[in-house]
Amino acid sequence: MRIIITGASGNIGSALLRRLTSDDHEIVGMARRTPDDSGPFGGVEWVGVDLTQDSCLPTLEHTFAGSDAVVHQVVPLVLTAVFCGKR
Repeated sequence: MRIIITGASGNIGSALLRRLTSDDHEIVGMARRTPDDSGPFGGVEWVGVDLTQDSCLPTLEHTFAGSDAVVHQVVPLVLTAVFCGKR
């Protein structure tokens, strides 16, 4: 499965990332600041994106295309505000 994890470098996101990579899923981590490819983050495709910016929408559309699942681990109000234009 191709699984996208927003907030993948945070506490919950990175724990989920470690668990899913052990099951041989194709993982795409999304974070404002992407980590290096060492430790639990090795083998993960990283996409740097700031979900508080309107300019993130094309990146989200491109990254989400063809994914089987999206696990949203960023503060929910951030993404809601971006999609509703109420930043």
